[in-house]
Amino acid sequence: MPVVTIKAEDTERIKEKSYATLSGFNFHRFAEQLEQMTDRSLSAEEFATFVGRVRMGHYNKGLDTKQWLGDQQMARVVRGYYEDPDFRASDDGTISVWNLYNLMTRANRNSYIDTVLDRSISAIEMLSI
Repeated sequence: MPVVTIKAEDTERIKEKSYATLSGFNFHRFAEQLEQMTDRSLSAEEFATFVGRVRMGHYNKGLDTKQWLGDQQMARVVRGYYEDPDFRASDDGTISVWNLYNLMTRANRNSYIDTVLDRSISAIEMLSI
């Protein structure tokens, strides 16, 4: 997800540029992606593989990982997998992709304000690696 910079000299231009940027967001596609998350689960092994791929992805020159969750946020996701009262894994170790997404967005709350939105959007990209 590319970072968008808006530069303008007055508030009217900021409003126009913001509207143009936001109007390109495909809400229906995003809603479909969220809905599909409830239909899929990861085993404990698949979850561990996912965490490893995210950590390794930061060193893969072929991936754009600037907006991915970092090590501290992923540590919160792993902690949540075991301890989160709302989104933790089930007793057999499986976790729905929806719950994993929610753990990721919770972990993202501790990001710097200028990266929160981009990282929230890129959480779905991370889930597809």
